[in-house]
Amino acid sequence: SNNLGFALSLFGYDVWLTNSRGNTYGVNHTKLDPMKEDKSIRNFLYEVGGPFLPPNNLVNKLGGVLCSDFLFREVCANILFLIIGPDHFQLNKTRLHVYVAHTPAGISAWNLVHHLQSFESKKFQKFDYGADKNRQKYGTKTPPLYNLTKIDSRCTAIIFSQNDWISDPDDVQFLRDQVKGQFLLDYKVPFLQWNHADFIWGIEAA
Repeated sequence: SNNLGFALSLFGYDVWLTNSRGNTYGVNHTKLDPMKEDKSIRNFLYEVGGPFLPPNNLVNKLGGVLCSDFLFREVCANILFLIIGPDHFQLNKTRLHVYVAHTPAGISAWNLVHHLQSFESKKFQKFDYGADKNRQKYGTKTPPLYNLTKIDSRCTAIIFSQNDWISDPDDVQFLRDQVKGQFLLDYKVPFLQWNHADFIWGIEAA
């Protein structure tokens, strides 16, 4: 199998797979329903596990149908590559319709805004509510940075690639600079075209 989770399990490893609470694969919240337009869901941030809004079901269904068609596979692949980085060698195009039928699985509006704030500020900091509300919530005009020095590098592995357009080498270096100590593993994937999705979907992921 080229599925890393199954491969590790077959070799006797304990496999723990994380999932964001409240997306379409985690809808058993005791009070909040991500399948409804609930303000409480929209306002959650990724720092608290980020419950998610419903995905765009039309996009998922259309993508699943169109990308299963041989004529549209190349178009679907190129749209995907614009986001994650190009890699025709590792993408199994015959499974594109499966990928797009399940991805994305929803995201809260504030989560999206928080990511955009991080991109704009070039800082890994808490949500920016504006000066007045920041003072109420944090006691400061600007949001505080996340304290990455609390990460135990001895138990942390970094695995990255040159062609990952979402977590690029500059982001990885930023993490190295913030976290103190030597990592358990600091590994760069040797394939030059290896992109963000190849860690999960790549033909040679396992």
